[in-house]
Amino acid sequence: MIFNTNPYITDIPAGGTQSYIGRREVLQKVLEVLRSPHQKGMVIYGQRHIGKTSVLLELAARLPEKGPYLPIYFDLKDKGSLSSGQILHAISSRILYNFSFQPFGSRNADFMTGFQEDFLLPVLSRLPEESVLVLLLDEFHVLDTPGNEQAGSAFFSYLRELMAAENRRIKFIFVAGRWPEELSAECLALFKGILFHHISLFSQEETAALVYLSKQNASLKWSGDMPMQIHSLTGGHPFLSQMLCQVIWDRLYDNDPEDVPLVSSQDLAAGIPESLELAGNSLKELWDSLRPVERVAASALAEFGTQIITREQIDQCLKKISSRMLIGNPDHAPRVLEEWDLIEPEGEGYRIRVEMLRRWVARRKPAARAQDEKDRKLAAANSLFKTAQKLSQDGKAEDALHNLRQAILLDPSHQRAKQLLVETSLTLGFTDEARDLLESLYESNPWAARPRLVQVLLRQAKEKTSPDHRLTVYERILELEPWQPEAVAEFRKTYEMKGDIAYKNNELNIAMEAYRRAGSAQKIAQVTKRLQLETIYAQALDALDKNEREKAQQMLAEILSVEPTFREATRYMHLAVTGSDFPEKSEGNKADTARERFKSDLNRILNFFRSQKT
Repeated sequence: MIFNTNPYITDIPAGGTQSYIGRREVLQKVLEVLRSPHQKGMVIYGQRHIGKTSVLLELAARLPEKGPYLPIYFDLKDKGSLSSGQILHAISSRILYNFSFQPFGSRNADFMTGFQEDFLLPVLSRLPEESVLVLLLDEFHVLDTPGNEQAGSAFFSYLRELMAAENRRIKFIFVAGRWPEELSAECLALFKGILFHHISLFSQEETAALVYLSKQNASLKWSGDMPMQIHSLTGGHPFLSQMLCQVIWDRLYDNDPEDVPLVSSQDLAAGIPESLELAGNSLKELWDSLRPVERVAASALAEFGTQIITREQIDQCLKKISSRMLIGNPDHAPRVLEEWDLIEPEGEGYRIRVEMLRRWVARRKPAARAQDEKDRKLAAANSLFKTAQKLSQDGKAEDALHNLRQAILLDPSHQRAKQLLVETSLTLGFTDEARDLLESLYESNPWAARPRLVQVLLRQAKEKTSPDHRLTVYERILELEPWQPEAVAEFRKTYEMKGDIAYKNNELNIAMEAYRRAGSAQKIAQVTKRLQLETIYAQALDALDKNEREKAQQMLAEILSVEPTFREATRYMHLAVTGSDFPEKSEGNKADTARERFKSDLNRILNFFRSQKT
């Protein structure tokens, strides 16, 4: 009898352990983002149980080896009901724990308000100067739930502002279990300009590496083609491959072998039913993540077996699904199934990519049952909608809101429920939710949805306190209606205000760009003049440093003749003319007297230089 440990563990993420396999391209993409001064983060997405958490934990273990990166892993799975401040507080606690820092005192009663100044900046100041804090945020999509006003929209806006700040020492890696097009407009606004990377199935080589994990403790022997057989069954799905190997290992060691077992094709075949049984809950989660029309399509396709399915056969299947309006567009179902790694193109048609999943679907979710599930959901959604109509008429908007949200979860294509939910959300002040619904309606019927969407966006823009957030909304309005009068006026006004602030802070390049966006020719000229003066001023100071006093006098005279109060031009003119600086203020009234005397002579000096120039 030999004693060994099963190296195939499905209930613990493999990231950061010797069992982690593949995904080299993800690490490379993340490093490219971290090294770029212009990139703020990256979004990693994929279906459930594909290995996204393992990727984050591997990044947490490997990034410090690749550069001055300090990764912090944080799981948001159970945080959807928390407020933005509570989420930030939980993240800050994890950061303090990782670095063994004591909590900092805060001058702000609201932690969300003081997070950056009272927490983040002190943390960064205590870390090595070149280090980069990398927040690895797992299950980020749980915050993007309809009606989740406290943790969702507000947190997205706050993060977007934080990411827009000029701080290259903090980067974000987000993990989402949804397709990007299924995320809300607010969430997508946060990810604007950020790289998206899809986590897919393992290659044959990666599947083989997973199968051979038993070589680490010499607990199993595999024949040459066994990894290929496993790949053909699992399609390279990491979870299913791991589960199948785990079951095979347990079954062989249940017999208390005297020698290291050799896995045969019979062992593989015998392990499939138990693997599917143990993986049932995970496969159901994957199934539930599909929309009803995609479930019906997957069920119909699963009944074809392992043969190639032509596009014509797929179309015939979809036509038979129902004569009623489908949930989702049936023409898009094959594309979605392909994107989620359930089918793959082959020849003139498609093949189910994961054979074990096909077997599970054919047995547990046949087409007739999937159709029945869809019909029941449609009926339940319609009943909820009718109840919501009555509640709305009775003035019970909050109760109607709950019913409408449930109806749309069951039937995302219920147009009348969406329209009523838009109006109910606006009545209760949930403009973000109303906007998301109208954006969804706009995709299917732009002419009908555009006018109301523009109205809601105008209202939303007025509610935003941050100029950047308002501009984002106005930009969306102008995409829909390029000459919408209020949006055009407010867009220009907001950019001009941003330009004024930047100009006041002497951030001239930022001011110039803002004035250009505002279309303010007068202020563009003002910044252009100021930039020219700044250039001459810098040249004058350089000339003084080199003791080229006459050259400095000419440059400073040119500045003062245009703008007498420009920076410290008067002081440096005094230095260029007399060879000495103004006395220090500590010398009593002598400094003020010298300044006043020099200012009284300044016009004479400037006139002298003007005459010289002439």
